[in-house]
Amino acid sequence: MPTNGLHIEKSSGRIWVDGQLRPDHLSKREVKFILHLAAYPGRIIPRPEIVKAVYETAYEPADDQRLDAMVGRIRRKIGDSVRAPRFLVTLHARGHCLKEYNAQ
Repeated sequence: MPTNGLHIEKSSGRIWVDGQLRPDHLSKREVKFILHLAAYPGRIIPRPEIVKAVYETAYEPADDQRLDAMVGRIRRKIGDSVRAPRFLVTLHARGHCLKEYNAQ
């Protein structure tokens, strides 16, 4: 496993941060969320695009709540901070961006 940054095992949802296995696993949808962001390194992905990729539906304003909840769960599982995020960045009213992801 990579010794720096975030790594997600696609098949199991297992998470490594800086080479250390985290105790929680990501759900299939959470993995889809992370992998969609990882496909566009450093790019801000708009929420409607994320909804389409993760839920395979058109975006509606009510989706904001479930995206916010998912982002919160992912942050908890990867040990990321809301105030000073290292991996999962939220840009209010714009979308999300993933940093320090290792796709190995």
